Amino acid sequence: MENPMPFIITEGVLMTFCGFMSIKIGLKERFSSLIRNYEIKTNKSKYPFEHSKKVIIDDSDGLEMLLDKTARKEDLEWGTLLNAYDDKDNAVIYKISDSEILKNFKISGKKLVKKDFFWEQTITLSGQKLANLGYNGLHHYHPFNEYGNFAINLVDRFSPRNWINLLTFNMPEGPEIIGYNNQFVYIPKDKNKKELLLASPKKIMEYLS
Repeated sequence: MENPMPFIITEGVLMTFCGFMSIKIGLKERFSSLIRNYEIKTNKSKYPFEHSKKVIIDDSDGLEMLLDKTARKEDLEWGTLLNAYDDKDNAVIYKISDSEILKNFKISGKKLVKKDFFWEQTITLSGQKLANLGYNGLHHYHPFNEYGNFAINLVDRFSPRNWINLLTFNMPEGPEIIGYNNQFVYIPKDKNKKELLLASPKKIMEYLS
């Protein structure tokens, strides 16, 4: 009978290594996030979308497309690109591209972001390249998590600085949309979901109650 000890030891070493790498990456992400947020908070004129008081979705067809597709409850994540401008501390999203636009960039699997073995996320395309093409926002869809989606984690907040982003997902009562940047979360003002208001954790809890 073969001795199982070498396999057990190897498995233990691998698990320890994976745990160490996960902690290392987590600390690295946290440290990078702190530096990033400090720069953003102290440069409002350079990063107006990071300080927006409100998100206005001024593309009714695009909004309808996002909510309709979200309501299909697809199993895989998908997303698209946004165009926006700053108007007196409000982020105005004036164009939501159809998700088919990703074919123009020849993105494998139509994914704007990819995650490696340790769940570290990177954007598939150069943020500068997208900015040069006029894009300054990202939308993506979550097929899971319902209420938990209102707490945007570090992975989901990943995007170039001064982008205004949208997240759609399904709640028991239907499709939902929220906005976010590197600092804040924005929740719908009313049922038409065209205006998203900056929300504290308390406001989010009130919205969900």
